Amino acid sequence: MVKSLVQQALRSLLKPLLEDTTMNTPEEQLSAIEIQKIELEQEFVRLRSGFFFDGPPEIREAELLEELEHLTTRAERLRSSIERG
Repeated sequence: MVKSLVQQALRSLLKPLLEDTTMNTPEEQLSAIEIQKIELEQEFVRLRSGFFFDGPPEIREAELLEELEHLTTRAERLRSSIERG
C-alpha cells in the first residue's frame, strides 16, 4: 500500500517532466520515460505475482501493457532525435 502511494507520487512528479518539453532536454525526458517504464514493468510483475489490490487484474494488465507500449514508442522517438542531434 505504501509502495503504491510512493509510486503514485513519483508518477505525479515525473508527469510534468514528460509533458513540459520546452524546459527539458531530450536526454532528461528520456531518463524520465525510462524510470516510468521500469516502474510499470515492476507493477506488471507484481500483478502477475498476485500482489495487486486495485481492481480486476485483467483490466490493469491491459492498461499497463498499453502504457508501456506508449512509453516505449516515445523513448524510441527521443533516442532517434538525440542520435540525429
